[in-house]
Amino acid sequence: MSKENLFSKKFDELFEKPKVSFFINRKYKSLFIIGLLLISSVLLLTVLIFPKQLHDMVTNFNSSIETYNRNMEELNESLDYTDTLVLKEKGLKLEHKPNYDNVKSYSPKMINGNIDFGNGYILKIKNNNYTIDKGSFNSLSIKAKEESMDKFHVASVDSLATYKFQITKYLDDYDQETKKTTYYTDTAYQTDSYISVYISDNLLDNLNVQVMKEKGAFYEVLPLTNVGQAQTGIIINSSINHSMFDNNENEIPSTYLTLYKYWIFPDGTGVYVQESKICYGRLTVDNEVNASVTSNLKEIDIFSQLYNGKQSLLTFIDSTFELQKK
Repeated sequence: MSKENLFSKKFDELFEKPKVSFFINRKYKSLFIIGLLLISSVLLLTVLIFPKQLHDMVTNFNSSIETYNRNMEELNESLDYTDTLVLKEKGLKLEHKPNYDNVKSYSPKMINGNIDFGNGYILKIKNNNYTIDKGSFNSLSIKAKEESMDKFHVASVDSLATYKFQITKYLDDYDQETKKTTYYTDTAYQTDSYISVYISDNLLDNLNVQVMKEKGAFYEVLPLTNVGQAQTGIIINSSINHSMFDNNENEIPSTYLTLYKYWIFPDGTGVYVQESKICYGRLTVDNEVNASVTSNLKEIDIFSQLYNGKQSLLTFIDSTFELQKK
């Protein structure tokens, strides 16, 4: 036996291959290993011989990021509103940061019009005067996600379900001197109000509110009592409305008011609803650190009346959507 064949036999005996249903020809195995070595050598030589090119690539990448951030800042300055992550800006945080590697995906289901999130919580719709316009339960995959560190993070939420409510409205008249609204009960008419339930894999990082830059516009977050371990509260987004005029073409002071009700689960996944209304007058709330949430909610309730003190935008949102522990 030649020395070459003897060496090959001993080599194969020393490194015996496991028995499998296929084998790789030694020639191809050698070529594969040589190929890997060549690729590794090329990568190593690129770093060692062409450090300037590598440095230039990193520099160009960083420059592109800086240019993008600068363009975004210029764009934001040119807009008449500011995109604001209101919950994050107001300092809301999770009580315990979850291990994002082990969090479970959400598979919410609709049961008799209510939304069961499969995590021990259910969103009850406490209003019988509705129909379900659409739902996205079969097309959504939601899993708690760690917050983004990007300076210009693009907020993202998904519509989970949309409810169509029938609302009774009345023609009204506003007295600017007394600041009183008169509702004409014989003018009742029905209108549809569509309210969506939005869900996000990280609500603190994704509930974006467009706050107008005009003087008098503001937003406020009013936390309510937790539901189990889920945080909840009301968000106010108030801006000056310029679309209402009297018979003499004088602008009637009015406010475009949007109210949000939010719920944040312990893992950071969250849900919210929102509804808007044009209200007579200018809304003001006490935004001091020690301000009473109760007194501010009472002010909003009075300000956002839908009809003669019997219901307001606030009571409609707050009483219609209620999170409960199962």
